[in-house]
Amino acid sequence: MTAERRVRQLNIGIGVVTAGRLTTATPSGREIPQVLVNFQVKPNGGDGWLRLLEFRPDKTTVMAYDYSMTREQWNIAPDNTFEMTIPG
Repeated sequence: MTAERRVRQLNIGIGVVTAGRLTTATPSGREIPQVLVNFQVKPNGGDGWLRLLEFRPDKTTVMAYDYSMTREQWNIAPDNTFEMTIPG
């Protein structure tokens, strides 16, 4: 199954999802982290929220943070500030 077909299949049953994380394995067993965020459902078309990804010097750690440029505010909720490990 192609990646495009898998994405289409996933999107059929999503409904309204504003954020999510999961890790899937490739056919060879490599773990791939995936992140979804949709700020458009927030007031004012998203209030300027961005998901920022900080790639750490160790080349396997990625930190995720949410920041609103219009509100000049960080979202420090645990679901919105997290760490991921990517395969080396």
